[in-house]
Amino acid sequence: MARKVASFLDRDELHFGHTARNLGCQTYACFDHDQVVSALSGLHKRCVLDSMLSEPGVLPTETQGDGSGGRRKFKLGSLAAAAYSGGFLTYAEFALRKMKLDQTLSIERVSALYSSDKYRNSEREIFVLFAVRNVLSQVIECLLLVDRFLFLTEAENGEDDNDVGPTDPLAVVAPPSNMADQAGTQVALVNIFDLKTSPRNMALIATRP
Repeated sequence: MARKVASFLDRDELHFGHTARNLGCQTYACFDHDQVVSALSGLHKRCVLDSMLSEPGVLPTETQGDGSGGRRKFKLGSLAAAAYSGGFLTYAEFALRKMKLDQTLSIERVSALYSSDKYRNSEREIFVLFAVRNVLSQVIECLLLVDRFLFLTEAENGEDDNDVGPTDPLAVVAPPSNMADQAGTQVALVNIFDLKTSPRNMALIATRP
């Protein structure tokens, strides 16, 4: 990681782990409205079911536990298209049957849980959460690009650990438009196609004489 970016993250106590970096390539810009709604609707159903399965008393202790004192992670995988054709209860029936929990947790119990206050606005909450994630993904992707650009320029300039420069990593001079006329290693960010095609639409190009 570039020293300037590391200094910026440390200053604001931010963590730039794998989850955050993966978020940078997630965007709904290349999907139409119906595709986004369909994707988030399916995600909402999976999140609600997972939440229900972790609630105390919903499943027997030996079923909920992972054998080492932790919570068991239920692997679902893909479901038939028919599972998404109806509402949440239709989805839950397919999912419980596939995870072999349909004899342990009845659909009537699931229906009662789904009617509780906890899940009343759950779909709206999921949609809002991913709207925020979608906005932040472009910010994170920008920071990723700046980090890689600065890492190369810092290495070329031989900056030491104490020379972190501006506290804001985005406060960087843009790379030269004509790299061939510059001495030493030159680094540039080049837009290679439209953002709607893919959020990873920038190329990092470095040249050395």
